[in-house]
Amino acid sequence: MNKIIKLTNIVINYGNINFDFIADKGFQGLAELEKDPFGVSYISQGNLKRLVLPNSKKVIFLTPDNKLILEDASGEDPEKSSLIMHYLISAVEVIKLAVSKPYNHGFNYQIILSGVSETNLPNGAIEDSFNKEGIKIHGIGYTLTFYRSRVKNVLSISQSEDKSGFAINLNSHYKDQTLALPNYEELNKEYKENWAALNVMLDKLFK
Repeated sequence: MNKIIKLTNIVINYGNINFDFIADKGFQGLAELEKDPFGVSYISQGNLKRLVLPNSKKVIFLTPDNKLILEDASGEDPEKSSLIMHYLISAVEVIKLAVSKPYNHGFNYQIILSGVSETNLPNGAIEDSFNKEGIKIHGIGYTLTFYRSRVKNVLSISQSEDKSGFAINLNSHYKDQTLALPNYEELNKEYKENWAALNVMLDKLFK
């Protein structure tokens, strides 16, 4: 089984973001996170801000619906990633005076699997990985919703565009915000734990 990581991200939902308190100059200053700033692009349109860091393949968003989103398209394994401990820390520092307490957060993991012939759905493979009482499976086939402690997970499986493998997306959403930022070590631990859990599932779901 070959895994290609297409994208991972962290999404933090704030009760409110006062965009008047976020200077474009300060947000653009996050370009200093790049070793080579060549090609960095920045868009600010109303309550949407988007900074693209092409060298590290990171994107930092602020959205009109009060979200801070950091995306990593570098293909780096979350176990080794600096998405939380470097990029998120810097982004939160820039906006900290403009945001209310976050009310929830989540992670997304998009990968392509190749070298597999079929899935083992729905033969109970996921139940082997998690508490059976905490799992619910909805829909037909390839969209599964299940719960791990306070984490709601939605796992989507479809054929890849070139039909040579499978496209996998895991959304891990923390329903209640018991974690106050900046507890970056705990966020980084969650980012890695969800990735590890996804890999356990894939080993059981595919052959």
